[in-house]
Amino acid sequence: MTNTFEEVDYVIKTLKTSKLEKKKTLIIISSVMTWVNTLPKFEKGEEEKDPDAEAVEDSDVDPDDADVDLEEKDEFDSEKEEDDGGDPEEEKEAPPKPIFFKESDNHLRVPHERFIPHKNLETLALSAPKTQPNLKVHIMCCGVRYGLGEGAFYNHFKNAWVQAPEALQIVGDGTNLIPTLHVKDLAKSAKRIIDEDIDKSYVFCVDKTKRPTQKRIIRSISKGVGTGKTTEIGEKELPDSIFWKDFMLINLKMRSSSLFKTLPPPKDPETGEDIEVGEDYGKFAWHCKGGIIASARDLNNEFNAARNLQPVKIMVTGPPAVGKSFYSEKIHKNYDLPHVSVKQIADKARELSKSEEEEGVGAEIKAAIEEATAKELEKVNEEREAKELEPLEELGYDVPVPTSEIYKVLKMRLQENDCRNRGYVLDGFPRNNYDCEWTFLRWKPGQKEDPNDPESGDLEEPEWNPEEDPIKKFPAANYEPNPDIFPSSVILL
Repeated sequence: MTNTFEEVDYVIKTLKTSKLEKKKTLIIISSVMTWVNTLPKFEKGEEEKDPDAEAVEDSDVDPDDADVDLEEKDEFDSEKEEDDGGDPEEEKEAPPKPIFFKESDNHLRVPHERFIPHKNLETLALSAPKTQPNLKVHIMCCGVRYGLGEGAFYNHFKNAWVQAPEALQIVGDGTNLIPTLHVKDLAKSAKRIIDEDIDKSYVFCVDKTKRPTQKRIIRSISKGVGTGKTTEIGEKELPDSIFWKDFMLINLKMRSSSLFKTLPPPKDPETGEDIEVGEDYGKFAWHCKGGIIASARDLNNEFNAARNLQPVKIMVTGPPAVGKSFYSEKIHKNYDLPHVSVKQIADKARELSKSEEEEGVGAEIKAAIEEATAKELEKVNEEREAKELEPLEELGYDVPVPTSEIYKVLKMRLQENDCRNRGYVLDGFPRNNYDCEWTFLRWKPGQKEDPNDPESGDLEEPEWNPEEDPIKKFPAANYEPNPDIFPSSVILL
Protein backbone atom coordinates (compact mmCIF):
# COMPACT_ATOMS: atom_id res chain seq x y z
CA MET A 1 0.00 0.00 0.00
CA THR A 2 1.20 3.53 -0.81
CA ASN A 3 0.16 6.94 0.47
CA THR A 4 -1.53 8.16 -2.71
CA PHE A 5 -4.61 10.33 -2.40
CA GLU A 6 -6.85 7.69 -3.97
CA GLU A 7 -5.77 4.91 -1.60
CA VAL A 8 -6.08 7.03 1.55
CA ASP A 9 -9.47 8.31 0.38
CA TYR A 10 -10.60 4.71 -0.19
CA VAL A 11 -9.42 3.61 3.29
CA ILE A 12 -11.20 6.48 5.04
CA LYS A 13 -14.47 5.93 3.16
CA THR A 14 -14.31 2.19 3.73
CA LEU A 15 -13.81 2.63 7.49
CA LYS A 16 -16.53 5.27 7.55
CA THR A 17 -19.16 3.10 5.89
CA SER A 18 -18.23 -0.36 7.19
CA LYS A 19 -19.91 -2.06 10.12
CA LEU A 20 -17.11 -2.13 12.67
CA GLU A 21 -17.68 -4.64 15.47
CA LYS A 22 -14.49 -3.62 17.31
CA LYS A 23 -13.01 -0.22 17.98
CA LYS A 24 -10.38 0.89 15.47
CA THR A 25 -7.94 3.79 15.40
CA LEU A 26 -6.97 5.66 12.24
CA ILE A 27 -3.88 7.89 12.41
CA ILE A 28 -3.16 10.19 9.46
CA ILE A 29 0.23 11.89 9.32
CA SER A 30 -0.30 15.21 7.64
CA SER A 31 1.82 18.35 7.24
CA VAL A 32 1.94 21.95 8.42
CA MET A 33 1.67 22.79 4.71
CA THR A 34 -2.10 22.44 5.20
CA TRP A 35 -1.83 25.63 7.33
CA VAL A 36 0.60 27.68 5.24
CA ASN A 37 -1.92 30.21 3.88
CA THR A 38 -3.81 30.60 7.16
CA LEU A 39 -3.96 34.20 8.34
CA PRO A 40 -1.99 34.74 11.57
CA LYS A 41 -3.81 35.22 14.87
CA PHE A 42 -3.16 38.35 16.89
CA GLU A 43 -3.58 39.33 20.53
CA LYS A 44 -6.92 40.87 21.31
CA GLY A 45 -7.22 44.21 23.02
CA GLU A 46 -7.70 44.20 26.79
CA GLU A 47 -11.36 45.06 26.43
CA GLU A 48 -11.95 42.24 23.90
CA LYS A 49 -9.66 39.60 25.36
CA ASP A 50 -11.23 36.28 26.20
CA PRO A 51 -10.58 35.60 29.90
CA ASP A 52 -10.24 31.85 29.25
CA ALA A 53 -7.83 32.26 26.34
CA GLU A 54 -4.69 32.40 28.47
CA ALA A 55 -5.69 29.35 30.46
CA VAL A 56 -6.36 27.36 27.30
CA GLU A 57 -3.09 28.45 25.75
CA ASP A 58 -1.07 27.61 28.85
CA SER A 59 -2.65 24.18 29.12
CA ASP A 60 -0.55 23.06 26.16
CA VAL A 61 2.73 23.93 27.85
CA ASP A 62 4.72 21.30 29.69
CA PRO A 63 6.08 22.84 32.92
CA ASP A 64 9.32 20.90 32.39
CA ASP A 65 9.84 22.82 29.16
CA ALA A 66 8.87 26.31 30.26
CA ASP A 67 12.29 27.64 29.29
CA VAL A 68 11.93 26.21 25.79
CA ASP A 69 8.47 27.59 25.10
CA LEU A 70 9.18 31.16 26.13
CA GLU A 71 8.56 33.57 23.28
CA GLU A 72 11.53 35.42 21.89
CA LYS A 73 10.42 39.02 21.88
CA ASP A 74 12.97 40.23 19.34
CA GLU A 75 11.26 38.30 16.53
CA PHE A 76 7.87 39.84 17.06
CA ASP A 77 8.39 43.17 18.82
CA SER A 78 7.82 45.99 16.39
CA GLU A 79 10.71 48.28 15.65
CA LYS A 80 10.44 51.88 16.66
CA GLU A 81 9.41 54.02 13.75
CA GLU A 82 11.66 56.85 12.71
CA ASP A 83 10.75 60.33 13.85
CA ASP A 84 8.40 61.77 11.26
CA GLY A 85 8.49 65.27 12.69
CA GLY A 86 5.48 64.80 14.97
CA ASP A 87 5.29 65.24 18.70
CA PRO A 88 8.22 63.23 20.20
CA GLU A 89 6.25 62.69 23.40
CA GLU A 90 3.29 61.21 21.57
CA GLU A 91 3.16 57.45 22.10
CA LYS A 92 2.56 55.43 18.97
CA GLU A 93 0.38 52.38 19.26
CA ALA A 94 2.38 49.20 18.68
CA PRO A 95 0.96 46.74 16.15
CA PRO A 96 -0.59 43.60 17.67
CA LYS A 97 1.67 40.59 18.17
CA PRO A 98 0.96 37.26 16.46
CA ILE A 99 0.10 34.46 18.88
CA PHE A 100 0.39 30.69 18.71
CA PHE A 101 -2.16 28.73 16.77
CA LYS A 102 -4.08 26.19 18.84
CA GLU A 103 -5.07 22.73 17.71
CA SER A 104 -8.70 23.75 18.10
CA ASP A 105 -8.12 26.33 15.34
CA ASN A 106 -7.94 23.57 12.74
CA HIS A 107 -11.20 24.75 11.17
CA LEU A 108 -9.36 27.97 10.18
CA ARG A 109 -6.53 26.29 8.30
CA VAL A 110 -5.91 27.30 4.69
CA PRO A 111 -3.52 24.99 2.82
CA HIS A 112 -0.86 25.54 0.20
CA GLU A 113 -2.34 24.90 -3.25
CA ARG A 114 -0.37 21.66 -3.60
CA PHE A 115 -1.74 20.44 -0.25
CA ILE A 116 -5.45 21.05 -0.84
CA PRO A 117 -5.99 17.25 -1.29
CA HIS A 118 -4.28 16.69 2.08
CA LYS A 119 -6.66 19.09 3.78
CA ASN A 120 -9.65 17.42 2.10
CA LEU A 121 -8.52 14.03 3.39
CA GLU A 122 -8.10 15.49 6.90
CA THR A 123 -11.63 16.92 6.82
CA LEU A 124 -13.08 13.65 5.51
CA ALA A 125 -11.29 11.66 8.24
CA LEU A 126 -12.36 14.03 11.03
CA SER A 127 -15.99 13.65 9.96
CA ALA A 128 -15.86 9.83 10.01
CA PRO A 129 -16.47 9.27 13.77
CA LYS A 130 -19.79 11.13 13.50
CA THR A 131 -21.25 8.20 11.55
CA GLN A 132 -18.88 5.52 12.80
CA PRO A 133 -18.76 5.49 16.63
CA ASN A 134 -16.27 2.60 16.75
CA LEU A 135 -13.70 4.60 14.79
CA LYS A 136 -11.24 6.93 16.47
CA VAL A 137 -9.38 9.37 14.19
CA HIS A 138 -6.17 11.31 14.90
CA ILE A 139 -4.71 13.84 12.46
CA MET A 140 -1.03 14.42 13.22
CA CYS A 141 -0.14 17.83 11.80
CA CYS A 142 3.60 17.32 11.52
CA GLY A 143 6.28 19.99 11.27
CA VAL A 144 8.79 19.83 8.42
CA ARG A 145 10.44 16.45 8.95
CA TYR A 146 14.18 15.91 9.22
CA GLY A 147 16.58 13.15 10.27
CA LEU A 148 17.42 9.79 8.66
CA GLY A 149 16.71 11.12 5.18
CA GLU A 150 16.15 14.86 5.63
CA GLY A 151 13.39 15.36 3.02
CA ALA A 152 12.88 19.10 2.58
CA PHE A 153 16.26 19.87 4.19
CA TYR A 154 18.18 17.33 2.08
CA ASN A 155 19.48 19.93 -0.37
CA HIS A 156 20.91 22.04 2.46
CA PHE A 157 22.53 19.07 4.19
CA LYS A 158 24.01 17.82 0.90
CA ASN A 159 25.41 21.22 -0.09
CA ALA A 160 26.83 21.72 3.41
CA TRP A 161 28.43 18.26 3.28
CA VAL A 162 30.19 18.81 -0.05
CA GLN A 163 30.68 22.53 0.76
CA ALA A 164 29.63 23.51 -2.75
CA PRO A 165 28.41 26.15 -2.81
CA GLU A 166 30.20 27.30 0.35
CA ALA A 167 27.25 29.45 1.48
CA LEU A 168 23.84 27.85 2.05
CA GLN A 169 20.85 29.71 0.65
CA ILE A 170 18.32 31.47 2.86
CA VAL A 171 15.14 32.38 0.97
CA GLY A 172 14.20 35.99 1.66
CA ASP A 173 15.27 37.59 4.93
CA GLY A 174 14.88 34.30 6.81
CA THR A 175 12.78 35.64 9.70
CA ASN A 176 9.85 33.31 8.96
CA LEU A 177 9.09 30.57 11.50
CA ILE A 178 9.35 26.93 10.35
CA PRO A 179 7.89 24.26 12.68
CA THR A 180 9.99 21.07 12.48
CA LEU A 181 10.06 17.51 13.85
CA HIS A 182 12.53 14.61 13.76
CA VAL A 183 11.09 11.48 12.16
CA LYS A 184 11.92 9.43 15.28
CA ASP A 185 9.93 11.83 17.44
CA LEU A 186 7.08 11.56 14.94
CA ALA A 187 7.09 7.76 15.34
CA LYS A 188 7.24 8.07 19.14
CA SER A 189 4.32 10.51 19.20
CA ALA A 190 2.19 8.13 17.09
CA LYS A 191 3.03 5.32 19.50
CA ARG A 192 2.05 7.48 22.49
CA ILE A 193 -1.33 8.25 20.91
CA ILE A 194 -2.04 4.52 20.75
CA ASP A 195 -0.45 3.47 24.05
CA GLU A 196 -2.08 6.22 26.13
CA ASP A 197 -5.39 6.24 24.26
CA ILE A 198 -5.17 9.99 23.62
CA ASP A 199 -8.53 11.67 22.96
CA LYS A 200 -7.31 14.56 20.79
CA SER A 201 -8.42 14.28 17.19
CA TYR A 202 -6.10 16.99 15.87
CA VAL A 203 -2.52 17.12 17.15
CA PHE A 204 0.34 19.54 16.49
CA CYS A 205 3.51 17.44 16.21
CA VAL A 206 6.38 19.92 16.33
CA ASP A 207 9.57 19.96 18.37
CA LYS A 208 10.56 22.55 20.95
CA THR A 209 13.03 24.56 18.89
CA LYS A 210 13.67 27.98 20.38
CA ARG A 211 12.73 30.64 17.83
CA PRO A 212 12.73 28.36 14.75
CA THR A 213 13.37 30.99 12.08
CA GLN A 214 14.55 29.85 8.67
CA LYS A 215 17.75 31.88 9.13
CA ARG A 216 18.66 30.20 12.43
CA ILE A 217 17.90 26.72 11.09
CA ILE A 218 19.96 27.13 7.90
CA ARG A 219 22.83 28.76 9.79
CA SER A 220 22.93 25.85 12.23
CA ILE A 221 23.11 23.36 9.34
CA SER A 222 25.91 25.36 7.73
CA LYS A 223 27.82 25.62 11.01
CA GLY A 224 27.28 22.00 12.10
CA VAL A 225 27.89 20.36 8.71
CA GLY A 226 29.50 22.86 6.33
CA THR A 227 31.48 26.09 6.26
CA GLY A 228 29.27 28.17 8.55
CA LYS A 229 28.48 30.58 5.69
CA THR A 230 25.01 31.55 4.45
CA THR A 231 23.65 33.89 1.81
CA GLU A 232 20.22 35.41 1.26
CA ILE A 233 18.47 34.85 -2.05
CA GLY A 234 15.26 36.46 -3.26
CA GLU A 235 12.11 34.35 -3.42
CA LYS A 236 11.69 35.12 -7.14
CA GLU A 237 15.28 34.07 -7.91
CA LEU A 238 14.37 30.43 -7.21
CA PRO A 239 12.08 28.65 -9.70
CA ASP A 240 8.85 27.23 -8.29
CA SER A 241 9.92 23.77 -9.44
CA ILE A 242 12.50 23.60 -6.62
CA PHE A 243 11.01 21.08 -4.18
CA TRP A 244 12.22 22.67 -0.94
CA LYS A 245 11.36 26.29 -1.77
CA ASP A 246 7.79 26.18 -0.42
CA PHE A 247 8.93 24.57 2.83
CA MET A 248 11.51 27.31 3.41
CA LEU A 249 8.77 29.95 3.05
CA ILE A 250 6.52 28.51 5.78
CA ASN A 251 5.71 31.10 8.44
CA LEU A 252 3.61 29.54 11.20
CA LYS A 253 3.68 30.13 14.93
CA MET A 254 2.99 26.73 16.47
CA ARG A 255 3.94 25.04 19.71
CA SER A 256 4.14 21.41 20.76
CA SER A 257 0.90 19.66 21.63
CA SER A 258 -0.01 18.65 25.16
CA LEU A 259 0.57 15.14 23.78
CA PHE A 260 4.25 15.74 24.61
CA LYS A 261 3.57 16.73 28.22
CA THR A 262 4.67 14.58 31.13
CA LEU A 263 1.89 12.13 31.96
CA PRO A 264 0.50 12.05 35.52
CA PRO A 265 1.22 8.97 37.67
CA PRO A 266 -1.43 6.21 37.63
CA LYS A 267 -4.01 5.99 40.41
CA ASP A 268 -4.28 3.18 42.92
CA PRO A 269 -7.68 1.54 42.15
CA GLU A 270 -8.36 0.93 45.85
CA THR A 271 -7.27 4.20 47.50
CA GLY A 272 -7.52 6.52 44.50
CA GLU A 273 -4.11 8.01 45.38
CA ASP A 274 -1.19 8.47 43.00
CA ILE A 275 1.06 5.43 42.72
CA GLU A 276 4.71 6.23 43.44
CA VAL A 277 6.69 6.16 40.19
CA GLY A 278 10.21 6.94 39.04
CA GLU A 279 11.50 10.39 38.09
CA ASP A 280 11.27 9.77 34.36
CA TYR A 281 7.82 8.21 34.40
CA GLY A 282 5.49 9.71 31.83
CA LYS A 283 8.11 11.95 30.22
CA PHE A 284 8.18 11.99 26.44
CA ALA A 285 11.48 10.44 25.36
CA TRP A 286 12.55 13.12 22.88
CA HIS A 287 15.16 12.14 20.32
CA CYS A 288 15.70 15.70 19.10
CA LYS A 289 13.85 18.01 21.47
CA GLY A 290 15.70 21.22 20.54
CA GLY A 291 15.35 20.69 16.80
CA ILE A 292 17.96 21.19 14.10
CA ILE A 293 19.40 24.24 15.82
CA ALA A 294 20.36 22.29 18.94
CA SER A 295 21.42 19.05 17.23
CA ALA A 296 23.06 19.89 13.89
CA ARG A 297 26.21 17.85 14.65
CA ASP A 298 24.19 14.77 15.66
CA LEU A 299 22.07 15.15 12.52
CA ASN A 300 25.29 15.32 10.50
CA ASN A 301 26.24 11.90 11.93
CA GLU A 302 22.75 10.55 11.08
CA PHE A 303 23.08 11.92 7.55
CA ASN A 304 26.38 10.07 7.12
CA ALA A 305 25.10 6.83 8.67
CA ALA A 306 21.90 6.78 6.57
CA ARG A 307 24.00 6.92 3.39
CA ASN A 308 26.98 4.91 4.66
CA LEU A 309 29.28 7.87 4.02
CA GLN A 310 32.76 7.10 5.35
CA PRO A 311 35.56 9.69 5.37
CA VAL A 312 38.70 8.77 3.41
CA LYS A 313 41.70 9.77 5.55
CA ILE A 314 45.05 9.50 3.78
CA MET A 315 48.52 10.36 5.09
CA VAL A 316 51.17 10.85 2.40
CA THR A 317 54.72 10.53 3.71
CA GLY A 318 58.26 9.87 2.54
CA PRO A 319 61.74 11.44 2.31
CA PRO A 320 62.24 15.05 1.13
CA ALA A 321 61.69 15.97 -2.55
CA VAL A 322 60.03 12.64 -3.37
CA GLY A 323 56.77 14.23 -4.60
CA LYS A 324 54.53 14.24 -1.51
CA SER A 325 52.88 17.57 -2.36
CA PHE A 326 52.54 16.67 -6.04
CA TYR A 327 50.65 13.43 -5.38
CA SER A 328 48.67 14.93 -2.52
CA GLU A 329 47.38 17.61 -4.87
CA LYS A 330 46.46 14.96 -7.45
CA ILE A 331 44.43 13.01 -4.87
CA HIS A 332 42.81 16.24 -3.66
CA LYS A 333 41.64 17.21 -7.15
CA ASN A 334 40.47 13.76 -8.22
CA TYR A 335 38.62 12.78 -5.05
CA ASP A 336 37.65 16.19 -3.65
CA LEU A 337 39.42 15.52 -0.35
CA PRO A 338 40.69 18.48 1.72
CA HIS A 339 44.44 18.96 1.20
CA VAL A 340 46.19 19.64 4.52
CA SER A 341 49.87 20.62 4.62
CA VAL A 342 52.19 21.70 7.41
CA LYS A 343 52.56 25.12 5.76
CA GLN A 344 48.78 25.66 5.96
CA ILE A 345 48.86 24.65 9.63
CA ALA A 346 51.75 27.01 10.43
CA ASP A 347 49.98 29.88 8.63
CA LYS A 348 46.78 29.12 10.53
CA ALA A 349 48.70 29.11 13.82
CA ARG A 350 50.18 32.54 13.07
CA GLU A 351 46.75 33.85 12.14
CA LEU A 352 45.32 32.59 15.44
CA SER A 353 48.23 34.12 17.36
CA LYS A 354 47.16 37.59 16.18
CA SER A 355 43.94 37.28 18.15
CA GLU A 356 43.48 39.88 20.88
CA GLU A 357 41.70 37.42 23.17
CA GLU A 358 43.38 36.81 26.52
CA GLU A 359 42.26 33.17 26.70
CA GLY A 360 41.81 30.31 24.26
CA VAL A 361 43.91 28.65 21.59
CA GLY A 362 44.99 31.93 20.00
CA ALA A 363 46.33 33.26 23.30
CA GLU A 364 48.20 29.99 23.94
CA ILE A 365 49.83 30.04 20.49
CA LYS A 366 50.72 33.71 20.89
CA ALA A 367 52.40 33.04 24.24
CA ALA A 368 54.31 30.05 22.80
CA ILE A 369 55.58 32.08 19.81
CA GLU A 370 56.59 34.98 22.06
CA GLU A 371 58.50 32.58 24.31
CA ALA A 372 60.24 30.97 21.31
CA THR A 373 61.07 34.44 19.95
CA ALA A 374 62.57 35.51 23.29
CA LYS A 375 64.75 32.38 23.42
CA GLU A 376 65.90 32.89 19.84
CA LEU A 377 66.73 36.56 20.53
CA GLU A 378 68.72 35.57 23.62
CA LYS A 379 70.65 32.98 21.60
CA VAL A 380 71.42 35.49 18.80
CA ASN A 381 72.61 38.12 21.28
CA GLU A 382 74.91 35.59 22.97
CA GLU A 383 76.52 34.92 19.58
CA ARG A 384 76.79 38.65 18.86
CA GLU A 385 78.32 39.27 22.26
CA ALA A 386 80.96 36.62 21.53
CA LYS A 387 81.77 38.58 18.35
CA GLU A 388 81.74 41.87 20.31
CA LEU A 389 78.73 43.20 18.41
CA GLU A 390 75.88 45.32 19.74
CA PRO A 391 72.92 43.27 20.99
CA LEU A 392 69.66 43.34 19.01
CA GLU A 393 66.44 44.65 20.54
CA GLU A 394 64.30 42.44 18.31
CA LEU A 395 64.69 39.77 15.65
CA GLY A 396 64.34 40.74 12.03
CA TYR A 397 62.53 37.53 11.14
CA ASP A 398 59.77 35.23 12.41
CA VAL A 399 60.76 32.16 14.38
CA PRO A 400 59.18 28.85 13.35
CA VAL A 401 55.89 28.05 15.05
CA PRO A 402 56.69 25.74 18.00
CA THR A 403 56.03 22.09 17.26
CA SER A 404 53.65 21.81 20.22
CA GLU A 405 51.37 24.42 18.60
CA ILE A 406 51.62 22.72 15.20
CA TYR A 407 50.26 19.54 16.80
CA LYS A 408 47.46 21.50 18.45
CA VAL A 409 46.34 23.34 15.31
CA LEU A 410 46.68 20.22 13.14
CA LYS A 411 44.32 18.27 15.42
CA MET A 412 41.85 21.16 15.28
CA ARG A 413 42.03 21.22 11.48
CA LEU A 414 41.46 17.47 11.11
CA GLN A 415 38.29 17.76 13.20
CA GLU A 416 36.72 20.52 11.09
CA ASN A 417 33.55 19.65 9.17
CA ASP A 418 35.10 18.98 5.75
CA CYS A 419 37.69 16.58 7.20
CA ARG A 420 35.14 14.90 9.50
CA ASN A 421 32.75 14.24 6.63
CA ARG A 422 34.91 13.66 3.55
CA GLY A 423 38.32 12.91 5.03
CA TYR A 424 41.67 14.48 4.17
CA VAL A 425 45.01 14.16 2.38
CA LEU A 426 47.74 14.93 4.93
CA ASP A 427 50.77 16.17 3.01
CA GLY A 428 54.21 15.38 4.47
CA PHE A 429 53.29 15.54 8.12
CA PRO A 430 53.63 13.89 10.59
CA ARG A 431 57.30 13.43 9.69
CA ASN A 432 58.17 10.58 12.05
CA ASN A 433 56.78 8.17 14.64
CA TYR A 434 56.88 10.76 17.42
CA ASP A 435 54.90 13.29 15.37
CA CYS A 436 52.31 10.56 14.78
CA GLU A 437 52.01 9.87 18.50
CA TRP A 438 51.56 13.54 19.36
CA THR A 439 48.98 13.98 16.58
CA PHE A 440 46.91 10.82 16.46
CA LEU A 441 46.87 9.42 20.01
CA ARG A 442 44.52 10.44 22.78
CA TRP A 443 44.28 9.70 26.49
CA LYS A 444 42.02 6.72 27.15
CA PRO A 445 38.87 7.86 28.95
CA GLY A 446 37.74 6.25 32.21
CA GLN A 447 41.18 5.24 33.53
CA LYS A 448 41.52 4.82 37.29
CA GLU A 449 44.48 5.60 39.56
CA ASP A 450 44.27 2.02 40.81
CA PRO A 451 43.10 -0.28 37.97
CA ASN A 452 42.10 -2.92 40.53
CA ASP A 453 39.90 -0.50 42.48
CA PRO A 454 36.93 0.88 40.46
CA GLU A 455 36.19 3.29 43.33
CA SER A 456 39.57 5.02 43.02
CA GLY A 457 39.89 8.46 41.45
CA ASP A 458 40.27 9.12 37.73
CA LEU A 459 43.80 8.94 36.39
CA GLU A 460 44.82 12.32 34.96
CA GLU A 461 46.94 12.71 31.84
CA PRO A 462 50.50 13.94 32.49
CA GLU A 463 51.48 17.28 30.98
CA TRP A 464 53.81 16.34 28.15
CA ASN A 465 55.81 19.09 26.43
CA PRO A 466 57.03 18.16 22.94
CA GLU A 467 59.56 21.02 23.01
CA GLU A 468 61.29 19.77 26.14
CA ASP A 469 60.79 16.05 25.51
CA PRO A 470 60.35 15.66 21.72
CA ILE A 471 60.94 11.90 21.62
CA LYS A 472 58.80 10.94 24.62
CA LYS A 473 57.32 7.50 24.08
CA PHE A 474 53.63 7.49 25.02
CA PRO A 475 52.67 4.52 27.26
CA ALA A 476 50.56 2.24 25.06
CA ALA A 477 48.43 1.15 28.03
CA ASN A 478 47.24 4.74 28.63
CA TYR A 479 46.76 5.99 25.07
CA GLU A 480 44.66 4.93 22.10
CA PRO A 481 44.21 6.09 18.48
CA ASN A 482 41.82 9.01 18.16
CA PRO A 483 39.12 7.59 15.82
CA ASP A 484 37.99 11.07 14.77
CA ILE A 485 41.29 11.90 13.05
CA PHE A 486 43.28 8.65 12.76
CA PRO A 487 44.22 7.98 9.07
CA SER A 488 42.60 5.05 7.30
CA SER A 489 45.42 4.78 4.74
CA VAL A 490 49.11 5.70 4.53
CA ILE A 491 50.97 6.26 1.25
CA LEU A 492 54.75 5.90 1.60
CA LEU A 493 56.66 7.35 -1.37
